[in-house]
Amino acid sequence: MDRAAFEAELIKDRFSVSEGPMSEAEPKPLHTHDFEARAMVLEGAITLRTGDTEQTYSVGDIYGLAAGTMHTEVVGPSGVRYVAGKR
Repeated sequence: MDRAAFEAELIKDRFSVSEGPMSEAEPKPLHTHDFEARAMVLEGAITLRTGDTEQTYSVGDIYGLAAGTMHTEVVGPSGVRYVAGKR
């Protein structure tokens, strides 16, 4: 899926859409969000850990988290840029 199709799907599914970077210096310790999130990696990589599962996402990969999911976020050495939706 390309970025335009991903953003169109987010809008269709009533997500608010934003774009953002995260640097390697900003690892996020264990936390949750009070919203559902879906994102597509545009540059770099991000590793999410939920429970006993750890998954790294790189350019073109799409991931999602349900509201309330406990997780950590760690980005690769070049940071990560993504387009994301939340609802």
